[in-house]
Amino acid sequence: MLFTALHRAAGSEPGPITDALLDAAVAARAEEADDLDWKRKMAPTKELPNGDMPKDIAAMANSGGGVIVFGVRAEGKAAAERVDAGALDEGVEQALRRVAINAITPPVLGLHIVHLDGGGNRAIVVAVPPSLDAPHLIYKKDYFAAPYRVNAYTDWMRERQIEAMYRARFDERRNATQALDRLYEDALVDCDSSERLWLVAVAHPRIPQQPRRMKRAEASDIIQRGGRTAIGMAPSYRGAEFPIQNVEPSHLRAGLRRWIAYGRPPHEAAWDAIVGVHDDGSVTVAKAIGAVRLDSDRWAGAWVGRSWAIETAVADLVGLIAANAAVTANDEYDVRVGLAWEGSEPIEIGEVGPFGQLAPGAQTRRFVPVETTLNARTSSRGLRDAAYTLAVDCLNQVGVRNAGILAKPEELNGR
Repeated sequence: MLFTALHRAAGSEPGPITDALLDAAVAARAEEADDLDWKRKMAPTKELPNGDMPKDIAAMANSGGGVIVFGVRAEGKAAAERVDAGALDEGVEQALRRVAINAITPPVLGLHIVHLDGGGNRAIVVAVPPSLDAPHLIYKKDYFAAPYRVNAYTDWMRERQIEAMYRARFDERRNATQALDRLYEDALVDCDSSERLWLVAVAHPRIPQQPRRMKRAEASDIIQRGGRTAIGMAPSYRGAEFPIQNVEPSHLRAGLRRWIAYGRPPHEAAWDAIVGVHDDGSVTVAKAIGAVRLDSDRWAGAWVGRSWAIETAVADLVGLIAANAAVTANDEYDVRVGLAWEGSEPIEIGEVGPFGQLAPGAQTRRFVPVETTLNARTSSRGLRDAAYTLAVDCLNQVGVRNAGILAKPEELNGR
């Protein structure tokens, strides 16, 4: 859930941005600050790229994030009353996102844009997330400049400030990589990769948003919603087994700042799937994909898996990211997907035929973990595209050209 300067001004708990929240902040005569900017109206859409909007968004991103509120008249620095800022239609929202991407270097991703009705006094709230990519620069006449917020005002960084921000950027990126390393290593602990081939997929928010203790019911709901999202990514589902389908989300075990769901096939003692939901917004999926059943009495080797097992695990991970981000207010995630096998035999991933039969696959002795950054607040189409691309990057390393059950990007038209 979001916690912004509006929540702070209204004395509210983390939650969505609503009319009641804005009304409370205005009634409290909240003053502009590093993370809060009151504005009466927004410039016409066609003027946004060349007006103050790039400077305002970049300044917020360079100052740790904040909210820009259109539809509030201020007296001095304090909110005085709500006024009508106009409607937020699709064209306005797209224009705002284009400004954040095209008029700022590097782009500011993950804007959270909300339209409030206000009983006639409409407002547009642009929540700018904190960024690991600061400093963000804008083109100002004949040179680049880095704006930042100083209380209620916007100023321009000097050379030493820009140098310090670049140093902080590199430090934060190193910290983010280390956090992803730890998460991946923790997920590997429960995987007996000496007995079977495992797939391990993890995602860590680039900037965790106020970690808090997650309740069991919340974690269970995230797992169930993530599973439904994952299945929705697979129009060619054909009964493929998703890791989340193997776990029981109503029987979670408490871990260190996380909830863990274990699952196993019927009549087997060993854990087959492990799903983790962490307080800081991280999610993990681990699935034993080796030693698959070929028919009623034959099993493949412990190093042999089905191609669609990779696809379903990736889909589950992306579904969990989207579901958890909606609760924790995280947006950008660092993602890693790898295969773990300690045996001497080369990994073999076979493609699955139309009736579920397993064709012999190419063999590889080295699988390079695939890493990417994913925006959890993109559209459902964007999530499907990200899942497909991530799965194909994994499949290509084991000799499989295309995904078999996940939707291809060209199949997403109109969805």
